[in-house]
Amino acid sequence: MSYGVGYSIPPSLVKVVNAFLELVNVRPIEAKAGVGAVTNVFNRYVVHPDVKICRS
Repeated sequence: MSYGVGYSIPPSLVKVVNAFLELVNVRPIEAKAGVGAVTNVFNRYVVHPDVKICRS
């Protein structure tokens, strides 16, 4: 399972935003970014009972 939050904006808008950010001495943004994680929430184990009918 995974989850996250992100954004994607057109390259032309990135140029405009970054030009403004440069005027106010702020780090530029990327066209795509986000945060998230992949988490294992379920493991499937096969268990064979120890009884004669189940043994091969």
